[in-house]
This record gives sequence, C-alpha cells and structure tokens, in this order.
Amino acid sequence: MRHEMDLFVEWCSLRGSGTRAQFNAAYDDLGSLGLGLSAAQALSRIELMGVVEVDWEQTGRWAANPPALCMVEGAGGSAALVGARTTGTWDQVQALITEGVVRGAKAVDNGGQYPSTWYLAFDSAAAFDTAAKALGAAALTDVPGGHLEFYATLPEVLEKSVARFLPSGFQPRRLSASTLRFVEAEVRRDEWPPGCFEQRSRGRNVYLFIDDDGTRHVLDRWMAVHAELDRSRRHGVVVPRVLTWDPRLQRMANLASARLPTQWARAAMMATALPPERVTGGSWTDVYEGVKATVWKRMCDALRIPLADEDLSRFRRCDR
Repeated sequence: MRHEMDLFVEWCSLRGSGTRAQFNAAYDDLGSLGLGLSAAQALSRIELMGVVEVDWEQTGRWAANPPALCMVEGAGGSAALVGARTTGTWDQVQALITEGVVRGAKAVDNGGQYPSTWYLAFDSAAAFDTAAKALGAAALTDVPGGHLEFYATLPEVLEKSVARFLPSGFQPRRLSASTLRFVEAEVRRDEWPPGCFEQRSRGRNVYLFIDDDGTRHVLDRWMAVHAELDRSRRHGVVVPRVLTWDPRLQRMANLASARLPTQWARAAMMATALPPERVTGGSWTDVYEGVKATVWKRMCDALRIPLADEDLSRFRRCDR
C-alpha cells in the first residue's frame, strides 16, 4: 500500500507547512528514492494530487491541504480521499471497514512518480457522510463541477500579480510562443519588451509576464506561459494547439511544454482522481481521462484557449 511518493505525502502531512528548502532537504535525505525527479518536480506532482498548495512565485512556501473525501462520478459509489494523510489515516480507514461504514478500500499505485490514489467504497450517502466525519474530511459530491466558479481565470490572476519591481538575477530567457521553448534574450537597463521570461534569481526560477502596455507580472511558470500564448494569439501569431479534447472518449490532451496551471490540471485530474498519463513519443503530452464537457469548456474560457475537438483514440488508455 505504501509507495515511494507516499513517504513525502506523509512527511508533508505531519509537518503541515514549510519552505522549499526544508522540502528539498527532506527529499535529499531520503536519497530521492530513485524516482528520477528533482525535488521541485516531486513537490509539483504532490501539489497536483491535492496534497499541498505551493507559493511558487513569491515566498516558495508550501502548506498541506486538509483531507477531503471526493465522490468519483461513474465509479459505483466510490470516493477518493485527497489532501493530507498518513499511515494512521489508512488505519482509520481499515477501522471503518471493520465497523461496516466503508465497504472496501484500495490504494492505486500511480507509477511511482505520483502519490497513490486512495479509493473508498460506500453503500449509501449516509455512510459516505459518516466516514468523512470520522476522517475529519470535507465531503464533496460534485468534483470539480461544483467548484469551477471558484477557480481563478487568467485575467483575474494577471490583475492580482502586478509587480512594481522585477527580481534581479541572471540573464533572462524568453518564451518563443511558436516553439514553446525558452531562448536567450537581451534585456538592458530594465527595459523589458512584452513577453514571457524565465530568470534565475536567489537559487530558483522566477517567471515574468510583460503585457503589451508594459505592465509587469510575477507568475508561476504555467500561468506565465498561457498568458504569453494568449497575447501571441491576439497578435495573430500561430501557436501550437496546446489543449484538445475528444468528446466521444471524454479524453483531454495537454502539451507538456504548456502544461495547465495547477488548479486546472487538478480539476481535470479529479474526474478520475488519477494523474495524467505522460506520453513521451513525439511532443510530450499529458493525457487526462473522463473530462466532462463542462470542465473542458470552462477551462478553455478561463485560460482563453480556443476550443479544439480532436480524435484522441491514438492515446492508449492506461488502466492502473
């Protein structure tokens, strides 16, 4: 039941909150467990799965989310337990099975590079509510559909991320919207042209978006990338189709070089409570299953991405 990434879930859950430096040290102390991930990549995957929230662009601090029991649509009365958890939480689940509140539980291994997904099965809504109360978890029956209105849109994020000063650091790199690659850029005398920039500052990458009117924003990487893609589209620049959806399969494909910002990636993931499958042949792509039309359309509207249907049957469904 206990998988490699679950050790970090337990550590974050027990600690409650901390700095990037503290997480990095814990990751190094465990020898990275042979996961083939940097500490930042591991923390990003734990965040995507709803265990923590991370302030990537400002303080670098992270904090564990309280647990939530989320009903999975079409799963026959099963719910996923997300948020902070420990081996003691699993012991509580086993006790609820013994009491007859929970019909059964299963921990699904997500390939080692993501925490496992915990599913709990119920025979009734009353049992679901009883288990949530016993676990100290929020009981959520419509995820993510009932919460889409609370997710920030690109314009809302830009409004809140205006920065008067930009952090000093090494020579920046600028995103090419047509290739989705960062390339060397020349910025002199603090005269930043419009675009998305990556700059190394105080030991971490900082991402900046400069709008057409010169307004400066400090954002997380993926929100900065999507802000520049939106700006480029408005100027008639041909950019790759970074997000497509198959209405027949309810499958969504997202180019990894323009990954969805965490809140929207998590919304797509919560359709099944399983992380996306990373397809590495050709352009690296994250494939999400079970994404409803309402989620897909709301996501595109929020990030100003043109709607694009596509036959995605070429991606093999991964049965974990």
